[in-house]
Amino acid sequence: MYQKIPITLFRVSKIGIKKYATNKVQTSKYTWFNFLPKNILEQFTKQANLYFLILAVLQAIPIISISDGQPTILLPLIFILIVTMMKDLYEDTKRKKSDRQENENTCLLESGQILQWQDIRVGEVLKIRENEQFPCDVLLLKSVQKTGECYIETKNLDGETNLKQKKVPQYLLQQGAEMLNHLVVEYDMPNNQLYKFSGSCYFDLDKNQENDIFSLLNQKEILNDKLTILQSQRNKDQQTNLLISQVRTLDEEIERIKILKIALDNNNTILRGSILKNTSHIICLALYTGHDTKIMKNTIKVKYKQSSLEKQLGKRIIFIFLLQLGICLFSSLYYSIWFNEHYETLTYLEIKKSGYVDNSFAYNFFVRLGNWILMFGNLVPISLLVTLETVKFCQAFLIQFDKKMSLNEQRCSVQSSNLNEELGQIRYVLSDKTGTLTKNQMIFKKICIDGTSYGNDYQNNSPIDFVQFDDQTFVDKLNQNDPIIEKTLLLITLCHSAIIQKVQDELYYNVTSPDELALLNFAKKFQVTYNGIDENNIITINYRGKQKQFQFLYLFEFTSERKCSSILVCDKETNLIYLFSKGADSVMLKKQLHQNIEKSKNQFNKYISEYSERGLRILLLGYKEIHWSEYAQWESLYKQVITQMENRQEKMEALQDQLEKDLTILGLTGIEDKLQDNVDETIYSLRQAGINIWVLTGDKIETAINIAISCKLLEQKMNIQIIQQPIYEDIIANLKQSDAFVVSGECLTLILEDTVLENLFSKITEKCQSVLCCRVSPLQKQQVVCFVRKYFSMSSSLAIGDGANDVSMITSANVGVGIFGIEGQQAARASDYAIGEFQQLRQLLLVHGRESYRKNSELVLYNFYKNVILVFPQFWFSIYNNFSGQRIYDNLIYQAYNIFYTSVPILIFAIFDAEYSEQMLYQNKYSTYSIGLTNSCFNTQLFILMLVNSIYSSIIIAFFSIYIFDQSTHQEGRQLSFWYTGTVTFWLAILISNLRIVIISNTWSPAHIFFLLGMIAMFFFTLLIFDDFTSFDGVYKIFLSVFRSTGFYLVCILVVGSTSVIDHLLNKFTYFNKKLQPINNRIYQLESQ
Repeated sequence: MYQKIPITLFRVSKIGIKKYATNKVQTSKYTWFNFLPKNILEQFTKQANLYFLILAVLQAIPIISISDGQPTILLPLIFILIVTMMKDLYEDTKRKKSDRQENENTCLLESGQILQWQDIRVGEVLKIRENEQFPCDVLLLKSVQKTGECYIETKNLDGETNLKQKKVPQYLLQQGAEMLNHLVVEYDMPNNQLYKFSGSCYFDLDKNQENDIFSLLNQKEILNDKLTILQSQRNKDQQTNLLISQVRTLDEEIERIKILKIALDNNNTILRGSILKNTSHIICLALYTGHDTKIMKNTIKVKYKQSSLEKQLGKRIIFIFLLQLGICLFSSLYYSIWFNEHYETLTYLEIKKSGYVDNSFAYNFFVRLGNWILMFGNLVPISLLVTLETVKFCQAFLIQFDKKMSLNEQRCSVQSSNLNEELGQIRYVLSDKTGTLTKNQMIFKKICIDGTSYGNDYQNNSPIDFVQFDDQTFVDKLNQNDPIIEKTLLLITLCHSAIIQKVQDELYYNVTSPDELALLNFAKKFQVTYNGIDENNIITINYRGKQKQFQFLYLFEFTSERKCSSILVCDKETNLIYLFSKGADSVMLKKQLHQNIEKSKNQFNKYISEYSERGLRILLLGYKEIHWSEYAQWESLYKQVITQMENRQEKMEALQDQLEKDLTILGLTGIEDKLQDNVDETIYSLRQAGINIWVLTGDKIETAINIAISCKLLEQKMNIQIIQQPIYEDIIANLKQSDAFVVSGECLTLILEDTVLENLFSKITEKCQSVLCCRVSPLQKQQVVCFVRKYFSMSSSLAIGDGANDVSMITSANVGVGIFGIEGQQAARASDYAIGEFQQLRQLLLVHGRESYRKNSELVLYNFYKNVILVFPQFWFSIYNNFSGQRIYDNLIYQAYNIFYTSVPILIFAIFDAEYSEQMLYQNKYSTYSIGLTNSCFNTQLFILMLVNSIYSSIIIAFFSIYIFDQSTHQEGRQLSFWYTGTVTFWLAILISNLRIVIISNTWSPAHIFFLLGMIAMFFFTLLIFDDFTSFDGVYKIFLSVFRSTGFYLVCILVVGSTSVIDHLLNKFTYFNKKLQPINNRIYQLESQ
């Protein structure tokens, strides 16, 4: 399918094209005018809120209302809406304040005028001074440095603190300010690719050429806009092809205009949020503004994730609603039939017959149905969602302020508290290796040159500047001016993207990759030093006291697809052109001279395997000499490609690959990436807890296996199956039941592309303790996560990584955990939880996750329990009035039940209760984590048990209230009305609900006792206050009558004895069932093995 050619045009001398975004940013959701309606509308998109709004409407209909036409349910509903609204307002106010501060920042125009950021437009020429932030994405035009370079810090974009170098396009260095009057810039449409930019500059235009170019680019953009519109239409192929043809015709016309055209790339642009460093000021041109800037395009729209508990909760609510509907239909139908049969005998009720309506079966049925729906409305707990959200927020706060979850004053960040309980149900952990299991601090250990390996195996000295290398033989050969060693050291010192920083006459390297720092410091140890590049692109190398100079030509940067980087230079002394390359062995071995393949097998394969088995990261080093004629021919093609706007990157990489052929391999390096602290203990404890660990790495199989053994992912006693050859038959043969699997990236590709292999692989790995995937790309990491979610959908997965290449994997898993890494903070920003080191995952899952799952499950079950014992006594009472729909509770206290009388104790429980000590949970004694893996705290069996228990409790409450309390008489000889019975029933529901908190609690604090007693006291206080209000007929003059009755206290004792004792026994039963479950699982695992 044709993809739109991403082109935008701009000319400095004609500013103000309306379609460009302003530089004002807005991350807040609301304005002061739309907050109330928009927020209310959003809240009523939640099914629960909409449900209770419908009940409020029904209450307002007099003929079916059980509250005299007063929508009393609005009291708790409005309370919940206000609480949520205040939370949203607080969060949005913070965003609005941040937006205002950002938009009202100021910067300088080149003319010296001060301008607020929000007033900047595309085409403004800005002057940015040292330590100032860039207000928008810009093109670098001038720098105070003679070389045309400047240095920026991008920690606001990607978390990296190392400086990056940006350069003025070479041609612009030689131009004056007048060039701005005749400059046309053609560049990409706004996009989210932080490290990619394609553009072209047109120079030396006369007035006619300027108008022609501008006209042609305008036409081209109009055609591309039409192409965009066509993307969403059917039968578009013919029109699309026609437009593409017209675009290409315009490109040809532009090429025919004889003007100077230079390429612009990512090295010439600086992004909003970057900070200018080590440069007094620069002049730049605004390209992208506001929401078109790359940092705003990379604002992650969080995909809402639901925990397994929330998904089950949704199903349970539907079940409860259907149960409620069934009861209401039955009761309405029963009453309607009974009323029709006994209407003539009900004269004592003084029912006024008004023709057909009152005597109509359908009329009575629908009126009573409305009555019953209102009476049973609270069967769906109105406070559940708000209570659960509040508890999760508080649990997130406890996680963030847990001392074990902080590292070097960097606290754990919780960005999706709705997944707290999901952390207690993780079955699969999929982890990156570099920077996640390892420190991403590379230590240079070994080097092999021309078939000889250097570097002592037993080195007791500590690393100095990331180098731990000592070999006298290497030093001797270096002193003898060995030409291959010399060329190898030159390659290491030239092929990189490091920036030089001088601090007190000492050189420091600022690099984007820790590998490069280790390599450069290795060369520096032997007096081979990179001294930087000047304004004429001359690279100076201090080679053991002698200055060597190289003309820089081109740099081919490392990408995860290419897996290598190269530099083209010309030796100023010999006038020879060299291509120096370094990269992964899987790529570099394919790029060498064909006649050298056999030689390299003999020289290097042995050491590739040896270094890999030691767990070292391997880089192969290669070079070739290029004749001037070959270079000139290649460069002419390359210059054409780098000014093209369509598929520029792909064409550039194709030409780069073309030049990187027929290399001579000089040697290979071995760099150690040490494991993080306690990684082995963490992985072992997670495996013992029943969690399957999958590690996804780009390393060779031998390197990966060695590190996997070091971190206890693999053990010698395991039956390990290795799938290495990408041959269908071999893969089938090796897919056998094992304790652990090791699979290469090539085999993984075949497995994931073939349905038969994929199904077989899923069956084999489902119970596999460990899986190690080697040589995988970022895309394959995401594919593996999707594979796990697809085939093991009943289990929860967690992905953890530290780099930008892990973001897609993290966002695809049920739970994503990012590590604040050396490679930046993209992973941490995209994650649900961000931690400092891998070892903190143990505390996060085994302690916080396990307890959040247990307590949140109890909270959900409790909310259903307390509402069933409140609502169902009305059903049992209706047996005595033939299901006429007569309420027995006063509307005021009925609606206060969930908000005031039973809300706080469960909150205290869900936040502070602890079943075991933190140390016991951390060590996973008695397999405490397994309750989440087996759904032992919230499942269909427990839900039905809770439902049966709560219905039983409601029967006991109704029975004793009606048969014992109701049979007693008032002191003046009058029989008590049903309002008295209803008040006693309501009190018993409050008492039993709060006693359940006592039963399920494991720990106690003054707060527990205070709020439990407070809820009970609040009920008495309510009765006392409204005892003299005639408008509250359900509680009028009831307080003294009820609490003077001896029957009342007898009922309380009998109900508590008949319900809470049973509740306690059931709680013990489920507790021992959870204790036995891990034992049964362990027996099953042993039998399987």
